[in-house]
Amino acid sequence: MGFSMKKEFSLLGIFSFIFLILNSSEGNFAQTKKNESSSVPLVMYDFLGGLMSLQPYMVSSQKFSDPRNSEKIEKYLFDLSSQTKRLSHSQRLNTATFQVSAELLQSHLAKVQDLFIQGRKEYARKMLNATMDGCSSCHAQVPAENNSMWKFRANEIKGNDFEKAEFLFALRHYDEALQYYDKAISNYHPKHDEFSYLETALKRKLAIYIRAKQSPKLAVESFKNDLHNKKWKAALKSEVSGWVSALNKITPQKNPSVSAKDLGNFASNVIPPLLTAQAQFKPGSYVLFLYVSGLIYQFINTHKQAELTPELFYWLAVCDIHLSQSYFFSLADLYLKECIKRFPSSPVAEKCYAELESTTLDSYTGSSGIHMPEEVKKELKTYKSMLKQTL
Repeated sequence: MGFSMKKEFSLLGIFSFIFLILNSSEGNFAQTKKNESSSVPLVMYDFLGGLMSLQPYMVSSQKFSDPRNSEKIEKYLFDLSSQTKRLSHSQRLNTATFQVSAELLQSHLAKVQDLFIQGRKEYARKMLNATMDGCSSCHAQVPAENNSMWKFRANEIKGNDFEKAEFLFALRHYDEALQYYDKAISNYHPKHDEFSYLETALKRKLAIYIRAKQSPKLAVESFKNDLHNKKWKAALKSEVSGWVSALNKITPQKNPSVSAKDLGNFASNVIPPLLTAQAQFKPGSYVLFLYVSGLIYQFINTHKQAELTPELFYWLAVCDIHLSQSYFFSLADLYLKECIKRFPSSPVAEKCYAELESTTLDSYTGSSGIHMPEEVKKELKTYKSMLKQTL
């Protein structure tokens, strides 16, 4: 990976610290809310039913755009959008990052419904499929449980291997998703299949092994098998080999507890070196962004609100900027806003605003200059005014 011996040793220490936290099971919230946090909110069963009704149409552009299916799809979309509004009232989802994910999902599905009614059906279908990223952004915040309460028959989920895997991944059926991802990866042919699907499948596998299974060993075994594929280009082999190299440096250990301050300090030491032009796109950096964000998610979702710090939201946003693959579901801006709203008097809130302003400007900048809508400018001023109140 091009590191010196000193940096290689430092990376080894980083991975060891990561597993200290991942294997920690203590925490006031985790202990006092164990039974509650392990239960599935009832609203999720209704939400799943809605997704299952739409799933055959989600994987078929022809079925989704067929006028004969319009009334049925519109009803399913209305029901699904209505169900997301109930997410905010679930005690199980009453943590900072879950709330942010739920709010974004509500807004997203309302847009899908509007697009479908306007007749922009293919765009609505693509946005609906991106809804699965919204589900994943929430589900991937916590390690997987050993078994799932939702079971599917073999012929119940429609689509090709990749589409089936994506659906199962979003619903935390990780073992089944891995089987379909492996099939999609193994059967990939550059003449028939989109390269972006192959890339996504590989990154999903990495996320499952790092966050859900917390097993770098299994990840290495799986990716080594993938690397035998002779249809891959040299650049892809180099990237996956970089993941394997980084994963091999992980030394799992146990630690009784880690404070928000320790985790914030750890992130502030690990992440900045990854943001340089040379480092940010290296395979090992991607692994670290995924790990660090996983640690922060786990801490936020297993500790009391009073224990959270602005640094955690800031570094979570930075990681998400570099990890997000979906145009529709980057949560970075929402974490930055949460940082400002919760901690307006903190110097870190100023960093959060600076990052928010920068990413917003970038998203509205083109070859002809900056074209930012008035409502977006107004929103930025609102968040900036929160900081001014503390001066």
